[in-house]
Amino acid sequence: MQKGFFRPDYLDFIYGESLRADEFMEAMTAIARELGKVQFIISRVAERSRLNELIKASLMPEQYRTGSDPCVHIDLALKSVEYYEKLSKNTRQNLRTSLNRLEKDKLHFEIRSRTHEPVPLTLLWRMTVIYWRRMAEKGITLGLTK
Repeated sequence: MQKGFFRPDYLDFIYGESLRADEFMEAMTAIARELGKVQFIISRVAERSRLNELIKASLMPEQYRTGSDPCVHIDLALKSVEYYEKLSKNTRQNLRTSLNRLEKDKLHFEIRSRTHEPVPLTLLWRMTVIYWRRMAEKGITLGLTK
């Protein structure tokens, strides 16, 4: 999304396949109402995805423009075993290597899947701290300065 000049804000979509176009439109209208006059910059959306269908069914062409960034689409299986089996051989090997490193370094870790329950605020806070630390390490300031 973009509001004003040089002030990008970002929004990730996580949605169920049962999301209807009218529900999507209601959410996008609420966002636009909150921010004022905005143009949504849609990037990293797979051409044949449900999200792309929702965008085209819900938004007028003047309300959005598309970017050319690459898209990553992850289908989440209901069971972790199914998800793991769908991964490529290379990805499974990378995952095994990472898990072995964690064990070798005696670092505690856990993998949780949350369905139909909110993510605890403490976890969201920790994720945000990690995200901003990584952005800083990459030298990406998003227009923010000290």
